[in-house]
Amino acid sequence: MRNFIISSDQIDGNKIRCSASEQKHITTVLRMQQGDQVRFLDDNGNYYIATLQYVDENKISAEIINQGFNPPSSPSVTLFQALIKPSKMGLVMQKTAEIGVDQIVPMVTDRSIINLKPSTHIQKNTRWQRIANEATKQCRRLRFPKILQIQSFTECLLSVGGFDEAIILYENEKVRSIQSVLRGFGSLDSVAVLVGPEGGFTNQENEAALAENCVPVSLGTNILRTETAAIVAAALVVYELRTGEGN
Repeated sequence: MRNFIISSDQIDGNKIRCSASEQKHITTVLRMQQGDQVRFLDDNGNYYIATLQYVDENKISAEIINQGFNPPSSPSVTLFQALIKPSKMGLVMQKTAEIGVDQIVPMVTDRSIINLKPSTHIQKNTRWQRIANEATKQCRRLRFPKILQIQSFTECLLSVGGFDEAIILYENEKVRSIQSVLRGFGSLDSVAVLVGPEGGFTNQENEAALAENCVPVSLGTNILRTETAAIVAAALVVYELRTGEGN
């Protein structure tokens, strides 16, 4: 069944009004017809099975025939990703959404190549959320990740204390692999993953993260590009803590 994304204000009783972008997807791309059943997802974890009642290029309405709640995955996984080039940032949003990350926090670090003006933050966040939403629909995941507003590295560290555990990718870590650290955590409700920019975190940033009880981990002997590191780390965290034998 095809998934589409809505906000709660698009629901009126047992009727759903589609956004312009979803209308285009339904009519132009998928060429769906009246009577077809689809699943709508909102940003609170609710789902709605609905039948398309009226379909044309300008208006789509659907009638809810069943609804329920998709519980969040456990543990929740939040990726703190340093700002990188736009195409690479979009790739991280897309692939980690497919993998199952629950939140992504774009992060400004000392070595971030891109230093966005505050006036562009909302625009960038909207674009990244759209990329994550499209990835969620494509892989038929039942909850879509939330892309938080851009934060400074210091702001991110202040929020790390709210997680059960936090790991930071550190290329100079020679002892602790990410797998061994994850398998030693035990039962968790939440975990944070910090990924630096090209060139990595500075020594000062690493020291500040360690002071906030972030655990430095290695992804192996190869030095990965930041977008590759984020995707690999997200996949390992989701596998080890949700479905892996070590869980």
